[in-house]
Amino acid sequence: MNKIHETTNIQEWLQENQEQKYTNIYVSIGGKQNEPFLYFNFPETVRSKKHETNSLFQMIPQFIRTDYRDNTKYLIIVMDRFVKDDPNIRLIKNIISLPGIANMDIVLYHHECKLKTLPSTVQEICKKAEMDEIEPSKIMICNFICFQNPNEFEYSMEQKIPETIQAVLNNTKFIDRFYQWYGYSIFTYNMIYPYNKYNFWRMMNSSYLVATFIKLFCDKSISIKNVYLLSVHSESILEIRLKKIITQFLESSLDITSR
Repeated sequence: MNKIHETTNIQEWLQENQEQKYTNIYVSIGGKQNEPFLYFNFPETVRSKKHETNSLFQMIPQFIRTDYRDNTKYLIIVMDRFVKDDPNIRLIKNIISLPGIANMDIVLYHHECKLKTLPSTVQEICKKAEMDEIEPSKIMICNFICFQNPNEFEYSMEQKIPETIQAVLNNTKFIDRFYQWYGYSIFTYNMIYPYNKYNFWRMMNSSYLVATFIKLFCDKSISIKNVYLLSVHSESILEIRLKKIITQFLESSLDITSR
């Protein structure tokens, strides 16, 4: 049976439950639902349109929910600031009670993400993965902390949190298992990417990609239903460098709402 646990000390919880072995670990940082809907600032045609949040998929992606196998047991850690009787608990309970859902324990880690304590949190998760002999490909740490209209402090946090997580993982066999959310762009709203492998190229090629997204998708999110348009477009590109930009994006991006 899938269970929800709550803790304010992840190290303590992992120690108390060390006898429970897992085959997979997924960590969501800053993924809880704050509002059920949101508005995008760009392009102009979507500013007045209300969009449903994907926070439930940030906490438990679709590709995990549908990964039901008898020999698979997920540890899902959702790290965020939760309140008493938080509505997110009810929302998660609804998800994990659905038929055919993957085997999982969900730990709501009541903790504000701080640069000072983040390294030790990541280290404890890696330690658990090593103790349970979890393959690197079966652990994902995902950061969803992002602000639509950040102030100076928030902008600084957006830059430093991924750098801090990656710095810890650089010394482990999980070096490529940190994923970063693209943020509040309607085109890539449902997507994450491997930070260590793709962040540099994402920054280098963002202008070209956004221009391409506007051309192909107008004001729609990229999804499993329309992503083929990028492949078709890539085939029509004559310049190898630009074709490679599209290919890198497709190979590096993962849709949290798709199985």
